[in-house]
Amino acid sequence: MDFSFDTSAFIEPAVRLYPRDLFEPHWVWVEKLINDGQIRCTELVRDELQASEDELYKWAMHQSELFVPIDEAIQTAVTDVIKHFPTLTDYHRDRSGADPWVIALSLANGKCPVVTYEKMGKNSAPRIPNACVYFGIECFTWVDVFRATKFS
Repeated sequence: MDFSFDTSAFIEPAVRLYPRDLFEPHWVWVEKLINDGQIRCTELVRDELQASEDELYKWAMHQSELFVPIDEAIQTAVTDVIKHFPTLTDYHRDRSGADPWVIALSLANGKCPVVTYEKMGKNSAPRIPNACVYFGIECFTWVDVFRATKFS
């Protein structure tokens, strides 16, 4: 199974839920999934991680298989996402630039689950889970990924 990871799918575990110094086996498993081609992000997630230039960003930059370039299939899918959710990205209100691309990557990969820690937003301010519901995409957390990939 493949997964499209949002920026929050790295920040929440790294900072709050599964810090590497306490949960090393979890991070090793995530690295294995990245190397196996199961965890992917668009380059825009990398750009969001770069904003902090912290240990998480340095770790991500060592994952050579993590970030995928935006191809024609992803570009076509993001057009559909933005058509239905034009406010998903709003640079004037500090909304994520990667969010529509996270969903587009999922759509371009057969509606693979999106891994995010965002919660549903209001209709006037939709978030990743709102778009996932609309497009019939499952939203996962790390625990869901671990279960789906039979982590032990």
